[in-house]
Amino acid sequence: MKTSGLVVAIVALGAIGCILNKIKNNNLEIFNYDGSSTDFPTVPFHMIIANSVMSIPDREFYNCDSLTRIDIPDSVTRIGKEAFYGCISLKSIKIPNSVTSIGKGTFYSCTALKTVILSESITSIGDGAFSGCGLETIKIPNSVTSIGEAAFQYCASLTTIEIPNKVTIISDDTFLYCISLKSVKLSDSVETIGKLAFINCISLTTINIPDSVKTIDDYAFKGCIVLGDIDISQVRNQGKEIFSV
Repeated sequence: MKTSGLVVAIVALGAIGCILNKIKNNNLEIFNYDGSSTDFPTVPFHMIIANSVMSIPDREFYNCDSLTRIDIPDSVTRIGKEAFYGCISLKSIKIPNSVTSIGKGTFYSCTALKTVILSESITSIGDGAFSGCGLETIKIPNSVTSIGEAAFQYCASLTTIEIPNKVTIISDDTFLYCISLKSVKLSDSVETIGKLAFINCISLTTINIPDSVKTIDDYAFKGCIVLGDIDISQVRNQGKEIFSV
């Protein structure tokens, strides 16, 4: 029996989990997921969340390793912390306009996640939100004002990034070990580059340091072995071993 096309539709979602409609062999089956059970299908499946759902609770799909795609409607206004943590088969996600923030660790270690579409309503990206994902590129909307610590660390396939013009701080560890990252464009709003922000980005060749930057913290570019000479003479506060190998 071929099961790779299995579709699951959420009809309700709450603090203790969700009630699912499972379509299999043209029959409709209903079963409960309580957040700690392993009742999700063990074959790859596509999930559709109903328009009545307003919130995806914290850790709701934690380590749901068969989930390949999920459709989130505009009714959803909140996606909880670590909601999709460890969903290693999730390939793409589109965040609706109704969601204004990506929480802490929301897509942590979603290693197959290559395509993320963020709406222009997003204002913040939480700590570790996309840590360890398979992203090759991502467009950060101009609406974003803050990017948390380690937000994109260990995104080993990420090649380019552009920081929008409302972000003032590149937080600690933000792009740590992004080993394929070649080009970074910082906006003129950036004032601080945090500790280890780009440590061991071994492919990084191009980054601009705008005049707005007043602080570059310890080891910010340590291990960036192919990065050329960067003029930071205008930076008032310079940490330890910023460019050390």
